[in-house]
Amino acid sequence: NDVNLYSVRDGLLFEPFYPLGLPGKAFMGDSFYIGDNLGSEVIFSWYMKEGIKTSSDIRKEKEKEAQKAGNGNPYPNYETLKKEGEETAPTLVFTIKNSKGDIVRKLFKSPAKGFHRIHWDLRYAPKDPIDLSNPAFYNPFGGNSQGTLVPPGTYSMTLSKIVNGEETVLANPVSFNLKSLNNTVLPATDREALAAFQQEVNSLSGRVSSVQNALGELRSEMRYIKEAINNTPRSQAELLKKYNEINNEARELNIALNGDPVKARLDIAAPPSISQRVGFIVFEQFYSTSEPTKTHRDTYKIAKEEFEAVHGRAKTLIEDKLADLRKLLKNSGAPYTPGNLKFID
Repeated sequence: NDVNLYSVRDGLLFEPFYPLGLPGKAFMGDSFYIGDNLGSEVIFSWYMKEGIKTSSDIRKEKEKEAQKAGNGNPYPNYETLKKEGEETAPTLVFTIKNSKGDIVRKLFKSPAKGFHRIHWDLRYAPKDPIDLSNPAFYNPFGGNSQGTLVPPGTYSMTLSKIVNGEETVLANPVSFNLKSLNNTVLPATDREALAAFQQEVNSLSGRVSSVQNALGELRSEMRYIKEAINNTPRSQAELLKKYNEINNEARELNIALNGDPVKARLDIAAPPSISQRVGFIVFEQFYSTSEPTKTHRDTYKIAKEEFEAVHGRAKTLIEDKLADLRKLLKNSGAPYTPGNLKFID
């Protein structure tokens, strides 16, 4: 076979313990020896007889053969180079499914000739908003974006390739089992229900973060809009009225999501905000293998009910009211601002 996918050893589900406070050697220094143990993960192994070649790879191989044979080697024309430049790099995708056939995770790897391995940490994909920025320095206390552990059970993995946007299965799926490591003090009796609750919490946390990000982008855009209003050949009254309405509602939504900063500064007691409620559950449930408490479930219910109202208001604010202000600015001859392209009617 051109591609061989090897059997997968059963995996153990557990949350690691860090006696030094952080993963690995923590701050003990290089002179401190610590051995590497296999974590809560499984390893997928495969062999590819040949790599997946791009149009550029194929062309260059033909050019080398022509050179060896002493034949002519004309420079590629514009159409050839344009096609090669627009071609998407091929990739391998490892699709992991549970016994119900639901996709729980996808892993990606660049194709290459030979024997290779890839590790899966037995977690769902994270629900946090996508962030492509990289920190300027390593913060050991910053954590990383990851999902919660999947429940025990039987899983399968299918290896495919994606070339020019088309996915093709390369090998028959392999099955493997995930088992809970029996080392917990208060193990959950129903790991499926625990995983489902943690997924619900993480999904809500991701939605809260997405609205927080959207309001942050709105506040940033409003700074540009305020300056554009000052440079618009039109009476300020109507534009400023709409500007202030949006600004005030965005402030109210921010307080509902994150709490009242004035009360916090003056040490005035206030009920927990939506993000605080969700943050508490995420912190206490993310690495837990115990049953969710009634407090966790009640807190989740309250936070979700409060958030749905805020989400609806934020959606109307951004999709309707802000869009109306953008259009009014455009029709008033205002200069360009982010989110208000001149060619959009």
